[in-house]
Amino acid sequence: MVASIPIFQARDGHSESFYAPTFRVEVGPEEGSLKPLFDVWKVTFKDAVNQIDSFDLTLNNWNWNPTETRYSEHLPGDGEDPRRSPLSVLPGAWARLWMGYQGPTGLYPMLTGRVTSVTPTFGDSGVTLTVRALSTLEALREKPKEFKWTPQPGKSVIKDLEIADAIARKYNLTLVPPRGLQEAGERSITQANETDIAFLIKRAKARGYVVCFREGLPGGGARHEGAGNPDLQKFLYFGPSYLLQEAELVQMGDRSGRFELAWGKSLIEFRPTFNLSTNMWRKVTLSFWNRQNRNKSPKAYTLDDLWRDEKGLNHDLEPLIPMEALGEHEVTNVPVTDEAEAQELARNSLRENFLQMVTADGSTVGLPELRSCSRIRVSGTGVLSGSYFVTSTTHSIDDSGYRTQFSARREQLEGAGQ
Repeated sequence: MVASIPIFQARDGHSESFYAPTFRVEVGPEEGSLKPLFDVWKVTFKDAVNQIDSFDLTLNNWNWNPTETRYSEHLPGDGEDPRRSPLSVLPGAWARLWMGYQGPTGLYPMLTGRVTSVTPTFGDSGVTLTVRALSTLEALREKPKEFKWTPQPGKSVIKDLEIADAIARKYNLTLVPPRGLQEAGERSITQANETDIAFLIKRAKARGYVVCFREGLPGGGARHEGAGNPDLQKFLYFGPSYLLQEAELVQMGDRSGRFELAWGKSLIEFRPTFNLSTNMWRKVTLSFWNRQNRNKSPKAYTLDDLWRDEKGLNHDLEPLIPMEALGEHEVTNVPVTDEAEAQELARNSLRENFLQMVTADGSTVGLPELRSCSRIRVSGTGVLSGSYFVTSTTHSIDDSGYRTQFSARREQLEGAGQ
């Protein structure tokens, strides 16, 4: 049984009051030489599976100068000391965002990346400066390339997980492998004039996988006032969402257990959608080349097969699903060569489609630990309560306080307390 965590419980066991939200923005010419940026009054962070994380900040800027020293850190007692080096707030500069609370929660690193755009706004109330930054994952889209991925020496096939590991190591990311994944390989895989991130996401979607990126302090946890600023660890998950469970999430910085969001308590709003149409499938079929009889052999995979193989994934909803209302799908654009590979692809395709049957949007008090690829428990919402996999989040701190909005899909397993 996976433990549930009330949102007010901080990692140190104390209770967070949520009265004093705070953030910290750092900029600099290099990732290792970031300094605090002042006069920021609003920040918004966004992340999502299969996408590059970003954040936007707004500066009060009555006299726009993107390298103005007024944004840099004051040296104690120095006034306008010329030793104060200006902080460049221009595209190409490095930036890092921390969000959290002044209390027990502390500050969590949300994103380290580069400034990609700067927009001054000249209005009736003065001048403001809006700055946008993208995560370091943006480096993976630096240059499209032609490349043929081939098996390692002594192997006959190359697997997508091996490709993901090679790309992760190239950009100093730690790949978090899904335990228990049985992945079919191919004799070669071509990266056809694609950036590394576009290629990785395309391969993930073809396999029914998700790509998740995280960065955090060593061992997870938060930064508290007066603490140093150590190098952050960066993780990449590549695999099916159902295999991204507690062990993998803890490695990526999550706590052991998952937040419980309850309607009437910690959920400000919750809007689940139960979708039934022929765009939702009850069966997926594809054909593979059978070397024994030298014919194409069809392979079908049904919802009954999915519930059997994946611990009754959302099986509790079966009484609500009229099977005749669902459609059937044939995979025709992905070549497979044996029955095992055909079954794996059919299973992944049906799973990813089926998991769009119950999706939800919601909001809660600002939770810096609630991120895309997190798992939460939703309660107090009737038959659609249960375990949800978070697909995207938006964290905003402004004059109104700190709020986290999220999108998620229901992934409730049988007999696992999930």
